[in-house]
Amino acid sequence: MQDWMAVSKVADKKTGEHRPLKPRLDLEREIAFEKTFKVGFSKFVTGAMQEGIDNEDFVRNEYASSQGVIVRQAGCFYDSFSIASPDGLVGDDGGIEIKWLQDSNWTLVATSGKPLDEHYYQIQSNLRLSGRTWWDYIAANGNTGRYVIIRVERDEELISQIGESVKDVALIHKLEPENMYTFSGSVPTIEISEEFN
Repeated sequence: MQDWMAVSKVADKKTGEHRPLKPRLDLEREIAFEKTFKVGFSKFVTGAMQEGIDNEDFVRNEYASSQGVIVRQAGCFYDSFSIASPDGLVGDDGGIEIKWLQDSNWTLVATSGKPLDEHYYQIQSNLRLSGRTWWDYIAANGNTGRYVIIRVERDEELISQIGESVKDVALIHKLEPENMYTFSGSVPTIEISEEFN
């Protein structure tokens, strides 16, 4: 049997390095937790992540104004094996991904003109599931009060690799599309033995 971690990664075509993917099942487990216990699923949130959450609407509005476009918020795109939740959709062909970066990563993005690798893979996943043509990566920084916009086009080779990788993860876990949970249907149930104080 193949190692799950080896299959749940996509190879960087330049370096050969593998990057992890998050399967849809993780999100469905979080939904099951929230439905069962009627509380939010607690995740580790860094200071930068919280700043991003707090400032996402502001950055989205600044982007829309500077680009002269309307940004529509979207729920999610999904298939039988994976899910993507974009930060916004632009017209019929585009989308946006907003990242609030600390100084070192923001400087790297601003000087290289490229998204951070993990964000590039996320954007390609968004493009794969949405069928859209391009995505604008918006890297914002609180210390400078500035943001950088980088247009990312579809990378069909990587998109194909991502699609195969998530299918491989599902096969290893013996998850068939007809047995996967859907957001309109049921999610896993959690049996509760007793409450503790």
